[in-house]
Amino acid sequence: MKKEPESTRRRFMKDSVLAGTGLFVSRAPTLKKADAALLAQSTGTESASQSLDGDGAFVENEFIRIELNPETGDINGLLNRRTGKQYMVRKEYAKAFRLNVPSTKRVTGYNADYSANSLDSWKQTKPTISKQADADSQTVKVRYPSLQSEVGKFEIELTYSIRLPHDSDEAILQLEMSNQSSYRIKEIFFPWISGIGVIGSEQTDTFVAPNMIRSLADIRAFRQGGNWEEYPYIFDIPTWPDGYGLTMPWMNHGGKEEGFYLASLCREGIYHMLMIQDFGDEERPILAFAWAIPCYVAPGKSWRSPEMVLSLHGGDWHAAADKYRATLDGWYKKPDTPQQFKKEFASFNSFFAHRDFEEITDLAEDIRKYELRHLVMWNFGDYYPNVMEEDDLSVDPPRLGLFTSQWGGLPKLRAANDQAHSLGVNTGIIFSQRLWNKDALRPETRQLAEQWVLRRESGDPQAESWDHQHLGACQWSNQQPFFGHLDYIMCSAVKDWQDFAIHNITGVLSKAGYSMMFYDQAVENNLCFSPAHAHSDVSAPCIATHTFVRSLKEAMRENNPAAILIGEGCEVLASQVLDAGWVWRTPSNPEVFRYTLPWTILACAIDVDPSLANKYFVLGLHLAIVAKGIENGKRLSDFPNFAQHITHLANFRERTVRYTVDGTFKDDLGLRVTGGFGKVYETQDELAVILANLNNTTVNAAFELDSQRYNIRTPSFSALSSIQANDMGTAGRVGAMLKVARSLGPFEVVAVVFRRESNQA
Repeated sequence: MKKEPESTRRRFMKDSVLAGTGLFVSRAPTLKKADAALLAQSTGTESASQSLDGDGAFVENEFIRIELNPETGDINGLLNRRTGKQYMVRKEYAKAFRLNVPSTKRVTGYNADYSANSLDSWKQTKPTISKQADADSQTVKVRYPSLQSEVGKFEIELTYSIRLPHDSDEAILQLEMSNQSSYRIKEIFFPWISGIGVIGSEQTDTFVAPNMIRSLADIRAFRQGGNWEEYPYIFDIPTWPDGYGLTMPWMNHGGKEEGFYLASLCREGIYHMLMIQDFGDEERPILAFAWAIPCYVAPGKSWRSPEMVLSLHGGDWHAAADKYRATLDGWYKKPDTPQQFKKEFASFNSFFAHRDFEEITDLAEDIRKYELRHLVMWNFGDYYPNVMEEDDLSVDPPRLGLFTSQWGGLPKLRAANDQAHSLGVNTGIIFSQRLWNKDALRPETRQLAEQWVLRRESGDPQAESWDHQHLGACQWSNQQPFFGHLDYIMCSAVKDWQDFAIHNITGVLSKAGYSMMFYDQAVENNLCFSPAHAHSDVSAPCIATHTFVRSLKEAMRENNPAAILIGEGCEVLASQVLDAGWVWRTPSNPEVFRYTLPWTILACAIDVDPSLANKYFVLGLHLAIVAKGIENGKRLSDFPNFAQHITHLANFRERTVRYTVDGTFKDDLGLRVTGGFGKVYETQDELAVILANLNNTTVNAAFELDSQRYNIRTPSFSALSSIQANDMGTAGRVGAMLKVARSLGPFEVVAVVFRRESNQA
């Protein structure tokens, strides 16, 4: 075989995945909790510690076993002791971490990446591995006094640990490093779990992360579009936090009976990227997963990773979601959302298409006829930040506020909102304080923009562009950047900007009489390198999201105790504050987020589509109705069939609130549905299967429900319908499975309700 030049990307990838092939499989017996306690007692101390040179490089209990390569410190064995399944089928692909440390002293052969340099675990030799055990857990530590790459030796000390409690299948991994080199550590992959094969079967294995469920075949078929490189990353990289999606930092890969769970326990919002790779051939997968964190550790500084959880469990992805939810105990606080808003399943979204604030009253009167009580108006102006000022049309671009005199001014706006409220309709507004149109700024606000703007690693301002040509063929400047203006992105970690934004938002709400704020791009996912901001972490804007939206909501509630805060994007930190997270493009599998955080309200944009409305209703999503476009001035009544369907759903929601709102979403656990779309909701005393017809024709739907899972003793049920009278029935029974068959009318939704034995709920 022809020898490849040292500088090629192919050689780099070969080194990356094939280095460090010293194999190790220990045959030592399982260390149980009682054994560890005896070991600790025998030493006369609380814990026992020893250095390892081979056969002890592992941690294990009765549930799992994690093995290390003693030559490199890589994680090269994951054994699920419940099933006897070894997840790492190719130990030569084993890894533990990578440090991305660019070096300008060596010009690489990589396109537009002249300084690439990585410090990889599998290229290190003879780390110090030690192990200790106490009455609660056992811990193995791997220490590298310095690190090596093709560039040379780097004075970077790194230690990572794996702690495994004796009574748990969840190991806790953490990495610490001290940078005594003259280089900056830009990024770290940790933990990097590589060499994983088929877990259940090639037909049943799935990858799951909020909010996607992908089959093994889907994973292997996907490649990044336009990827000219040989780097084998697959999928659109799942990230957290994400300002446009529904995200949490956990993943699961496996089959229906067992799987591999990897999660970050970060509670601050440090930016994470989940890297997924496939090193396999056409016949067999060889998968790798790693959390990548842009740490940017300067010379002379130290850094510690968030704690990471690695588990080999018995179950499908729901078991992983249960594990992640359990980690929230003790620190997560549910948002104090008013009960009335929780009950509302839909809202209407529109713009001032007729250039008249009186449209608020007209739209409120219209939606109220169909049992809707929430109206959100859109008005971004041209991203001028001082939104309470009078419009200044003497310049181009103009400086536009939210009280436009040409539309009636503040008095007419306030009167329209007051009239809507008298009809029982809550009104809200969406606008931006995050983006500032740099060409519309006055000198004093331009100075503030330069101070507060997010800055790239290069020092340049971070900017987006969202100019819209409603009547043009080229519609959006972010997609066709030859037109439009640049909007500076403000750094949400700057306290002065937070105060400025909160002052403007609360001012608009109180002056105009809005009771809801839809904060655009609420969850930040950019890094900031501005030296003027003196951030301790480049993830500071992501970290600040939670505290900013909390301060904003507190200020809103001071003026109006019933105020509602909606935010674009939703993730585990912001979900503690936002009354609803809003997304334009509903992810393919929102049930992952719904099951993990079932109390969270997810508002998803929806067109005039009764089939999709039924699906969202069953999933427990909030329908953010956009009737054929925000700017068309259409009313709900312009679509009479859909409007009538919304009325049916609104009334049905009112009658099923104890399940769909007060109950807990259980996804499809123990449920099999044919001929319709269904999910399970449970309360302490009842179990409801919400079943929908997604078609405009009558269908025969049926489901089977595991009565043992939900402790259902009797097969009798009651049935509530969105379009028919309530009735009663008795399910058939085959073993533990209850069987129900029903004819569903066009777009009908039913709740089939069973009683539960509450003493075991």
